[in-house]
Amino acid sequence: MNQHAFWKSCEGTQFSSKYYLQELLGVGGFGAVFKADDVVADRCVNTVALKIFNPFQTSDLNAFIQEFKSTNQLHHTHLIKTDVLAEGKLQGAIDSLGLVMELAGEDLAKRLNRSLLTPAEATVLVQHVAAALQYLHSISVWDGEPTKGIVHRDIKPQNIMTVGSGANLTWKVGDLGIVRVLGNQTTTMTTNRQGSPFYVPPEAYSGQVSPAMDMWALGVTIVQALTKQTPFPGPTEAQVMNQVLNEEPRLPTLPEPFKAIVRGCFIKDPKSRWTADRVLAALDPQRSAPSPQPISRPLNLGIPDFLQRRRPNPSQYGKESLGSPNQTFDLPSSGGKLELIAVPGGTLVMKGGHRVQLQPFWMGKYPVTQRQYQAVMGQNPSYFQGNLECPVENVRLHEAIDFCIKLSKILKQTIDLPSETQWEWAARGATKSKGFQ
Repeated sequence: MNQHAFWKSCEGTQFSSKYYLQELLGVGGFGAVFKADDVVADRCVNTVALKIFNPFQTSDLNAFIQEFKSTNQLHHTHLIKTDVLAEGKLQGAIDSLGLVMELAGEDLAKRLNRSLLTPAEATVLVQHVAAALQYLHSISVWDGEPTKGIVHRDIKPQNIMTVGSGANLTWKVGDLGIVRVLGNQTTTMTTNRQGSPFYVPPEAYSGQVSPAMDMWALGVTIVQALTKQTPFPGPTEAQVMNQVLNEEPRLPTLPEPFKAIVRGCFIKDPKSRWTADRVLAALDPQRSAPSPQPISRPLNLGIPDFLQRRRPNPSQYGKESLGSPNQTFDLPSSGGKLELIAVPGGTLVMKGGHRVQLQPFWMGKYPVTQRQYQAVMGQNPSYFQGNLECPVENVRLHEAIDFCIKLSKILKQTIDLPSETQWEWAARGATKSKGFQ
């Protein structure tokens, strides 16, 4: 029985008592994706996509688990959501793992098999994908450690999918299994190029990985979406590599602003290549980030500046501490006070036993209010207005980052958004609750 036939034979079976495999959606080297019913008490409560690991390819298990770790920590309107890592049996006997994901519609490759995108449709596509890349590239903390962003490394039509339809159609980026966290450097090196050969930039052939890698791939995708052509036609991988390294892209006629965007994405020097921010600004100069990203979490004061003056001391709980339990700062323009509380460091035990060592940090005692946001930014974007002491909402991600930057200059302290692990650690109060030591 070949691989496709094996996975096809799993249709109509249960992966576990919770997931019923309704329809095979696709097969790849990793395994297969099924449309599945999420069953509770013999009732279907949701329809999901279940990505099941190939149990006969155990060497790829770590990469599969890494995909879960990555997707479970990334939350954005234009990224496919992953809920849980599930254990189950194929055909009732073969142990395997599955990623339970948001069910998407067709991918861009299938959509282009029907027809090209119109300029208006392409505008929506590029806005959504660029917003996802803007989010990934701007991530400043990962697992409690500072980073210069996350690189997707495999942007292409097969990894861009639709959710919804008509006026509610949204494009989302999936397949986050090979993302690269940059750490404290804006670029990193790898001996494993990754990515699809027709979408990688010149620097990838020497092992360099940076956010600019995703922008080159976005340029290729835009050309394909509007013309079904490729700027480096090959046809072999060796020929593509030679063209990417030594030739200019073969570009068909493109309407503006796509002509300028594609040119910017194909700049061979990665440091000069267009960023996601610049692509969004070219599409709509009045709005550089099209997707609202509500921010309801408090802001935390960055560790480095404070620790220069307040070295951690042992606290009564045996954790590292910042000493004083709170700090208060006056905001301009009658913005009131910003209250910060010290959160001791400690060890967070993640799923699978992975430990994350958290350094002590300061965090806002309350969510940022509309009064505070207005005092710093000069405007109040909240939908529910009438009481300036209510939390600010309807804030996009880039606006929250701008708030932190401006507040940092006002207070002469480093202000940043808390990471997922910092938020959870603070929410539990650094107690002996499950998952903490």
